Amino acid sequence: NNKSNTFLLRAPKIFLSDLNLRLIVNSYMKIFDINEESAIELAMAVKGYAYAYQLLGNILYKTKKTKLDDDILLEYDALLYERAYYFIFNELTNEERNVLLYALEDPSNKAVMEKGNYKPNYLSNLKRTLMLKGLIKESRSEIIYRLPRFKEFLEFQNKLNEI
Repeated sequence: NNKSNTFLLRAPKIFLSDLNLRLIVNSYMKIFDINEESAIELAMAVKGYAYAYQLLGNILYKTKKTKLDDDILLEYDALLYERAYYFIFNELTNEERNVLLYALEDPSNKAVMEKGNYKPNYLSNLKRTLMLKGLIKESRSEIIYRLPRFKEFLEFQNKLNEI
């Protein structure tokens, strides 16, 4: 967590596009010897996020399972939160965090603007920044979370904040 000692924080940021879901499905079918329907369910659970693809594949391989169940989701969530989302969330500004948290109740721009008392241009700038950071998808009318299980992470963070 020490910024001066952490290579990844000092390294230049390289933004990657989502992985191709067809290739993920094919990969899961081949590696786990499963049908296309099961592979699609797994691919949808990673939403094209490269780290999630690796992580879920590793968890399934290690547990010798080929389907999402409560135990797999618990481990998947815990590792996503601990190794990625915690750091991503803590590097955001307070306003960026607020936009993501406000959208939990109602993702419409109107509701987020009301909750945060934002002007339309200010929300547009915040959304643009969050899109560049790969956290939300482009949408004119609402906030759409891009990362797998990120909404669940935000809901958990919200509960922690309330306590």
